Amino acid sequence: MTLSSLLDAPRPNSPFLLLQSSTAQSAVPLLRDFVSRARCCTVLFCCLYPPNALLNACASSNVEVHDRIACVPGYSNDDSHLKNDIIFTVKSILTLHAEPDSGPLNVVIDSLDTINEDIGSVSATYKFLCELLGLIRARSHPSQLVLHSLPCPVLRSLIQPSFSSTIRLVKTHPVALLVHLARSYSSPPPPMTAESAFWGVFLPLSERMDESERLLFGPSPDDEELLMSSEMVLEVLIRSTHRSKGVERTLKGWTVNGPCELPAMSGLKHIFHKQMMISEEAPDPTQNVSFNLNLTPSQQKSRAEVPLPYAHEGSPASRKPQPSSVIIYDPDSADDFDDDDPDEDLDI
Repeated sequence: MTLSSLLDAPRPNSPFLLLQSSTAQSAVPLLRDFVSRARCCTVLFCCLYPPNALLNACASSNVEVHDRIACVPGYSNDDSHLKNDIIFTVKSILTLHAEPDSGPLNVVIDSLDTINEDIGSVSATYKFLCELLGLIRARSHPSQLVLHSLPCPVLRSLIQPSFSSTIRLVKTHPVALLVHLARSYSSPPPPMTAESAFWGVFLPLSERMDESERLLFGPSPDDEELLMSSEMVLEVLIRSTHRSKGVERTLKGWTVNGPCELPAMSGLKHIFHKQMMISEEAPDPTQNVSFNLNLTPSQQKSRAEVPLPYAHEGSPASRKPQPSSVIIYDPDSADDFDDDDPDEDLDI
């Protein structure tokens, strides 16, 4: 499955799409591309980023924008809570698009971590999202809830099957992370490394946010060109009840032109090229020589019949048992051997 087909339109029985930014790589370009290419009715709630940051010049007319950046608890004049406002708006839109020919619907929230901070409780945020996802599931047409977030406490609950049995999770990572794995851990991305071995190294390292930050923003970045690059690596996780494996995890690339495969990324070309050169078969040393180094079948048979002088003959059971080792000691004249008990005078 290509990344474009995964993100283009709502999918039946898969109403939840989560775009997660890392501290070293933002997923905003991915969210902007998704919103701008929306082919169905899309409702966008801007809670952190202004609308012009998520809509380009060729944005679809199907996008309905609700700017809620000014709705800050304790500072805005609007007394309505952000979560209540979103629930009320979604209910109104679902009622308006209840006709049989209304088609699919996307509900997009640009910053889940902002909503969690405004609500002030992880459990309250989780209940709000459960109610929102329930409204979308109840719709007869395929619809989906699209959330974008930085790492926050509520994310751990959202990826559990108790929230949604199916999920499409896309996490963004810097290209420098894969370069670091290939250089320092000798673990280039699959298929050059076995998937089980690669994910065993990649997943723990990607969870260390300070490690990714050091690779890009440290005092001595590994590669200055990667710091200025607009490319990023996407970790795509799909959990579906219709898949034989249950959970499928892959890596995809992303450039200014959209999704691509990893070998097509300029920041990773040297890794794939170097690995191809290593994997090429070494030349046969017996080729192009003036004499024959190979043996004929008869010569190989005669060679196998030659008795080896150092080989032990007979089975171990037929051999005579060797006597056990014995230590023979001749006492010296200076040795003091006394058979009496030196402690016999003690009343024990």
